[in-house]
Amino acid sequence: MSVAIATTVLNPAPNLNIWLDYHLRRCAVIILYLDDPDRRSLFEPFCNGRSVLVFDGAQDMPAMSPPNRLLVRQPSNLKHAISYLLEHGGKWGGVDWLLHIDQDEILFENGHTSWTNDPRVGHVTFTNHEAVPLRHDTSNAFAECVWFNTNGPHAEPFMAYGNGKSAVRLSSGVEPDGSHQFQHFQGEAVTLGLPRAAFGADASDAQAQALDDAAFPVLLHYPYPSFESWRAKFCLYGGFSDYWMDDERYPNRLDFMLQSRDQALAALQALKRDGAAAGDPWAEARRFFETRAFVGDELQRRIADGRVRYYAPTWLPAAIRRHPAVEHHQRQDP
Repeated sequence: MSVAIATTVLNPAPNLNIWLDYHLRRCAVIILYLDDPDRRSLFEPFCNGRSVLVFDGAQDMPAMSPPNRLLVRQPSNLKHAISYLLEHGGKWGGVDWLLHIDQDEILFENGHTSWTNDPRVGHVTFTNHEAVPLRHDTSNAFAECVWFNTNGPHAEPFMAYGNGKSAVRLSSGVEPDGSHQFQHFQGEAVTLGLPRAAFGADASDAQAQALDDAAFPVLLHYPYPSFESWRAKFCLYGGFSDYWMDDERYPNRLDFMLQSRDQALAALQALKRDGAAAGDPWAEARRFFETRAFVGDELQRRIADGRVRYYAPTWLPAAIRRHPAVEHHQRQDP
């Protein structure tokens, strides 16, 4: 069964080359939707020799803050992807499934690709695990972040979302249902990567069969692999509200995200107010961030009790050697 990926992008991630090459080993085509169409020239070089399409993305709600308008624009872009693939999927021999993920997410199948084959299933949600941040900067989080906070019924709150991402079997009438799932699909919905105990006796036959193997595909999420990446993201986000889409009916319950906003704004305000006299205005923000960058005994305790798990996709060594930024780093090191 053939799979396509759709994603909405603003700037190319440092490891976009690796992200594309890895997923194109599995997928027929990747569609990039430009959140800023004026940045097309930044992305077109990534299409050369690859099965990658670039479209101007939806421009809904331009006055919203970046994290909120993304929630509006992603479903609009997915609607276009569904329509386009249903009409033009024959270019790749027919596309059966559409997966929605971002540049900081990897679908780690670990050799288990049969999720596309069960005719009873029309919607698959992949459980996401979240990369433990590093205490140094990195140009390739996919290589260096190998410890992950594990998801599940009793997991601690993640820094970012914890409700997975989904793929849908393409058929007439399918629509996105937000950014994390789809609706009006044909067949059953299953969730992969969670233990059977999370579902108990309520699991359907298809779900129970999927849960029999703990090594089924998972989504590896690298939201804030380093302090530098965290700082860049929250400087971009600015002073967003406590509510998704600025709507009081939808409170943002991601405490780490809200606290990060406040830490970044405080640092920026100190820098603006005091200039060089502020010393290091980011010192307190770094201390806050590093409470989630587990090392030493704390990391070992979390590994021992299962809260943290090791994931290192086997394709990485060859991909790393091809990545210019990593090649430069290797040339500099003895």
